Formats: sequence, C-alpha cells, structure tokens
Amino acid sequence: MRRIAWQPRSRAVKLQQLLSQRLELWREAWLPPSHPPLCVVLESHPPADADALCLEDAQGRGWFHASRTFASRLGAACLSLDAHSAPELAGELGTHAARALHVALHKGNLSQTDVPASTSRPGDESLLRHGALYFLLDGLPEPLRLIVDDAWCRAHAGADPLPRQPDLLSRKQAITATAVHVTGQMALGEVSLLESLSWSVGDVLVTDAPRDSHAHLMVGATAIATARLVPQAEHHTLILD
Repeated sequence: MRRIAWQPRSRAVKLQQLLSQRLELWREAWLPPSHPPLCVVLESHPPADADALCLEDAQGRGWFHASRTFASRLGAACLSLDAHSAPELAGELGTHAARALHVALHKGNLSQTDVPASTSRPGDESLLRHGALYFLLDGLPEPLRLIVDDAWCRAHAGADPLPRQPDLLSRKQAITATAVHVTGQMALGEVSLLESLSWSVGDVLVTDAPRDSHAHLMVGATAIATARLVPQAEHHTLILD
C-alpha cells in the first residue's frame, strides 16, 4: 500500500522553473540564436500511454515522450536545415542533441551520458496520485513531453538549476565528432538527349568545362559551398569561393 502524495503547487512551480532554466541552457548550447524561444508548460494530464524513453538513477525516474521523427527534426533545427534535404546529417546530429537534452533535463548536466536509459511505459494515471508531474516542452520542432516521478520531484526540488560551465557539451563538439560524406557537382557541358542515349563504356568525352571550373559541394541534397577545381598531378585541389 502506498499513500496518495500530490505535489504541492509551490514545488510544482519551482520544478517547472528549474526545467525551464535547464532547457534554456541546452538551447544556448545547441540551437542557433534565431530559433524561437522555448518554454516548459506544466500539464494536468499524462500523455498517451505509450512506450517512452526512461532515464533512471538514484534520484528518480523521468519518461520522455516524442515521435519517431523527433531526433532528425531536432538535428535539422540545430543546423538550420530542412530535415528532408540532409536526413543522414540531421539524424546523426539530432541523436546527440536529443541525448544531451534528455540528460540536461533529468540531471541538470549537459556532459553526462551514463544515465541508464530504457524503453518502458510509465503506467496509468495512478502516477499522478503518487506524486508524478507532467510537463510539455514547447517550441521545439516537435513536442516533447516529460513525466517525472515523486522521487525525482523530491530530489530536484532544491537542486541548482544550472550546471557548471565546464560540463557543457556544445553543438560545436557534437558537430566536430560527426562525419559526413561530401560530394561535388559541376557542369560539364551540353549534349543532345539522343547523343547521351548512345553513350557506351569506353567512350571518351571532352567537356566544355575549363580547367578551373567551379563545383557545388554537397552534403546529401544540401549545397554547403562552392569551390574552384584545380587539377594537380595526382589529385584535385578545391579552392573555396
């Protein structure tokens, strides 16, 4: 048997402010300055009873509810890209950004990644009667909802809202650790459609492009720069415009 343990209104508001400050610190580290403001909203009802990412430690448990496209859209927002134009890049960076967001909210620390995580269901509305709180993180590319249990609420009610600056894992660090495949596109000239259909293996084509032609450097379908192509003895050199 367990007693009913509603969270006092004052504690709920304090935890809302705590999460808001942690969210703002994460935003400064990951999102561009032009991104709209983020906010934390205290909700009265839990999200739909579905599988969620659960972070758990000695200070309690937190469940994060988001769609399957949350990470890729978050990564695109971090780079101010369309998620459909560079899906691999957005997905890779978004995974780092989402993990940093989860740990920042749960632990108040942007560098820790060793918090045990699993996929589970937080249970029914009895959590609310046992002291759980429900929050909506608004302003992200897609909604993110957070459930925290009574143990988490009690442990964090007096927590320092901001982690120490040396613990900050920045967007720059994550981008540095992310490898992307860069391709080049350049115009070689024009031929008739009929002539192109007659090409075969071994044909030699002389292009109309000069030796110092310009190429578009691409990551996925996104052009990131233009460069002048300079042939060398054994390789090509690209000089960015």
